[in-house]
Amino acid sequence: MNEDARLEERLLAALARREYSRTELARKARGWGYPEEGIEAVLDRLVRQGSVDDGRVARDHVETRLRGRPRGRMALRAELRRRGVRAEAIDAALEAVGSEREEEAAREVTRRKLRSLRGREPELVRRRLAGALQRRGFPAELIRRILEEETT
Repeated sequence: MNEDARLEERLLAALARREYSRTELARKARGWGYPEEGIEAVLDRLVRQGSVDDGRVARDHVETRLRGRPRGRMALRAELRRRGVRAEAIDAALEAVGSEREEEAAREVTRRKLRSLRGREPELVRRRLAGALQRRGFPAELIRRILEEETT
């Protein structure tokens, strides 16, 4: 078995465990000591086969993060950039989310946080809610609107 075939086998084994972006797979392969030319050739082949798809990685990541511990678009964009996903794939995945889904996610975070802040001073509640929403990457205008509705 030649070196490219071994690399492809290792990358496919990694992909069987979870989705990786092209950039993440290239980092893995470099860490394993494979030459750059071989890495690019194997990754090109995997992309053509559909085994590696940054668009699919971005869509799956966004959907997963909106369900578990919800995040806003800014946080999702930053997470996907760190994973090395192409900007076009990120934009397409975030465009598909829509502002309604982002608002639903922000309201879910708000509801959860409000339960833990029951009986606290209104100003403390506002500060903590704002901080929780900011840390999760929700836009300032949405945070402002939710705070007005939920804490008045």
